[in-house]
Amino acid sequence: MVRLHKQSNTKRYNITSKFVIQCQEEWLTNSEPMDVNLERAFVHDDRVTATNFVVKLSESLTIRKEYDISQALKDIPGFIAFIFVRRSDNPADPETNLLVMPYISGGSMRAYKWDGHPDQLVACLLQLIASLATAFTQNGFLHSDIHLDNVLLRPTKKTSFIYSSFGKVPAVGYQVCIMDFDRSFIGVNRIYTAEFYKDIQKVFHELTYTMRLDYTHQANIAAFLNERAYHNAPMDDLQQLLAMLRTITSVSTRQMPTLVYNPSVY
Repeated sequence: MVRLHKQSNTKRYNITSKFVIQCQEEWLTNSEPMDVNLERAFVHDDRVTATNFVVKLSESLTIRKEYDISQALKDIPGFIAFIFVRRSDNPADPETNLLVMPYISGGSMRAYKWDGHPDQLVACLLQLIASLATAFTQNGFLHSDIHLDNVLLRPTKKTSFIYSSFGKVPAVGYQVCIMDFDRSFIGVNRIYTAEFYKDIQKVFHELTYTMRLDYTHQANIAAFLNERAYHNAPMDDLQQLLAMLRTITSVSTRQMPTLVYNPSVY
């Protein structure tokens, strides 16, 4: 038997469920029929070799598209490698597709506490940009829904990863693992680099909303991306962005204001 933790979220008009499955446990936290079917279908499947894994369930055909994209990008570092996709064996829910993926223990870039670890943040950002840029130039890949929750952190003892266009990119304890391809595209014409830069811009908008870099870095990176997100700039310009990132020496969590009701206002 296994232990299942269920997470559900609504995407567009489709309900998607995720089960985090821990095979070392000896009991189920949930006795719903789907949970039992998952245990029977996947824990004893020869293709599942990881101790912990995640099953994503959806009636949408995009779940198969996610698997196909993962297969196309499997030789590029920094992308999640789905184990397999298949239809459910549950006769009560035959239209459900099930996507099986490894469990990434480091959590997401949003959840990680970067305070005092600028070297880790810089290494992960360099990997993220190198992965997305390599996938764009080689496969015409655009994520189109990239944000810090879609970038997981896989613990690693490696000190670098090799990219065809960037050479060695450093790793400091973690490798990025990009996931969630249901809104992604592959085979996009490589001349449309503005769309690629917009993806990178989304990451930095979100990063600077939650984290505080020094003002010079924040302003320079914003200006660089704003200029390139609205016209098709050369991909070689990325080297300027990577150089700016390598000079970041401090990072801290931005303290968000706490809203307190003032009865004298109304």
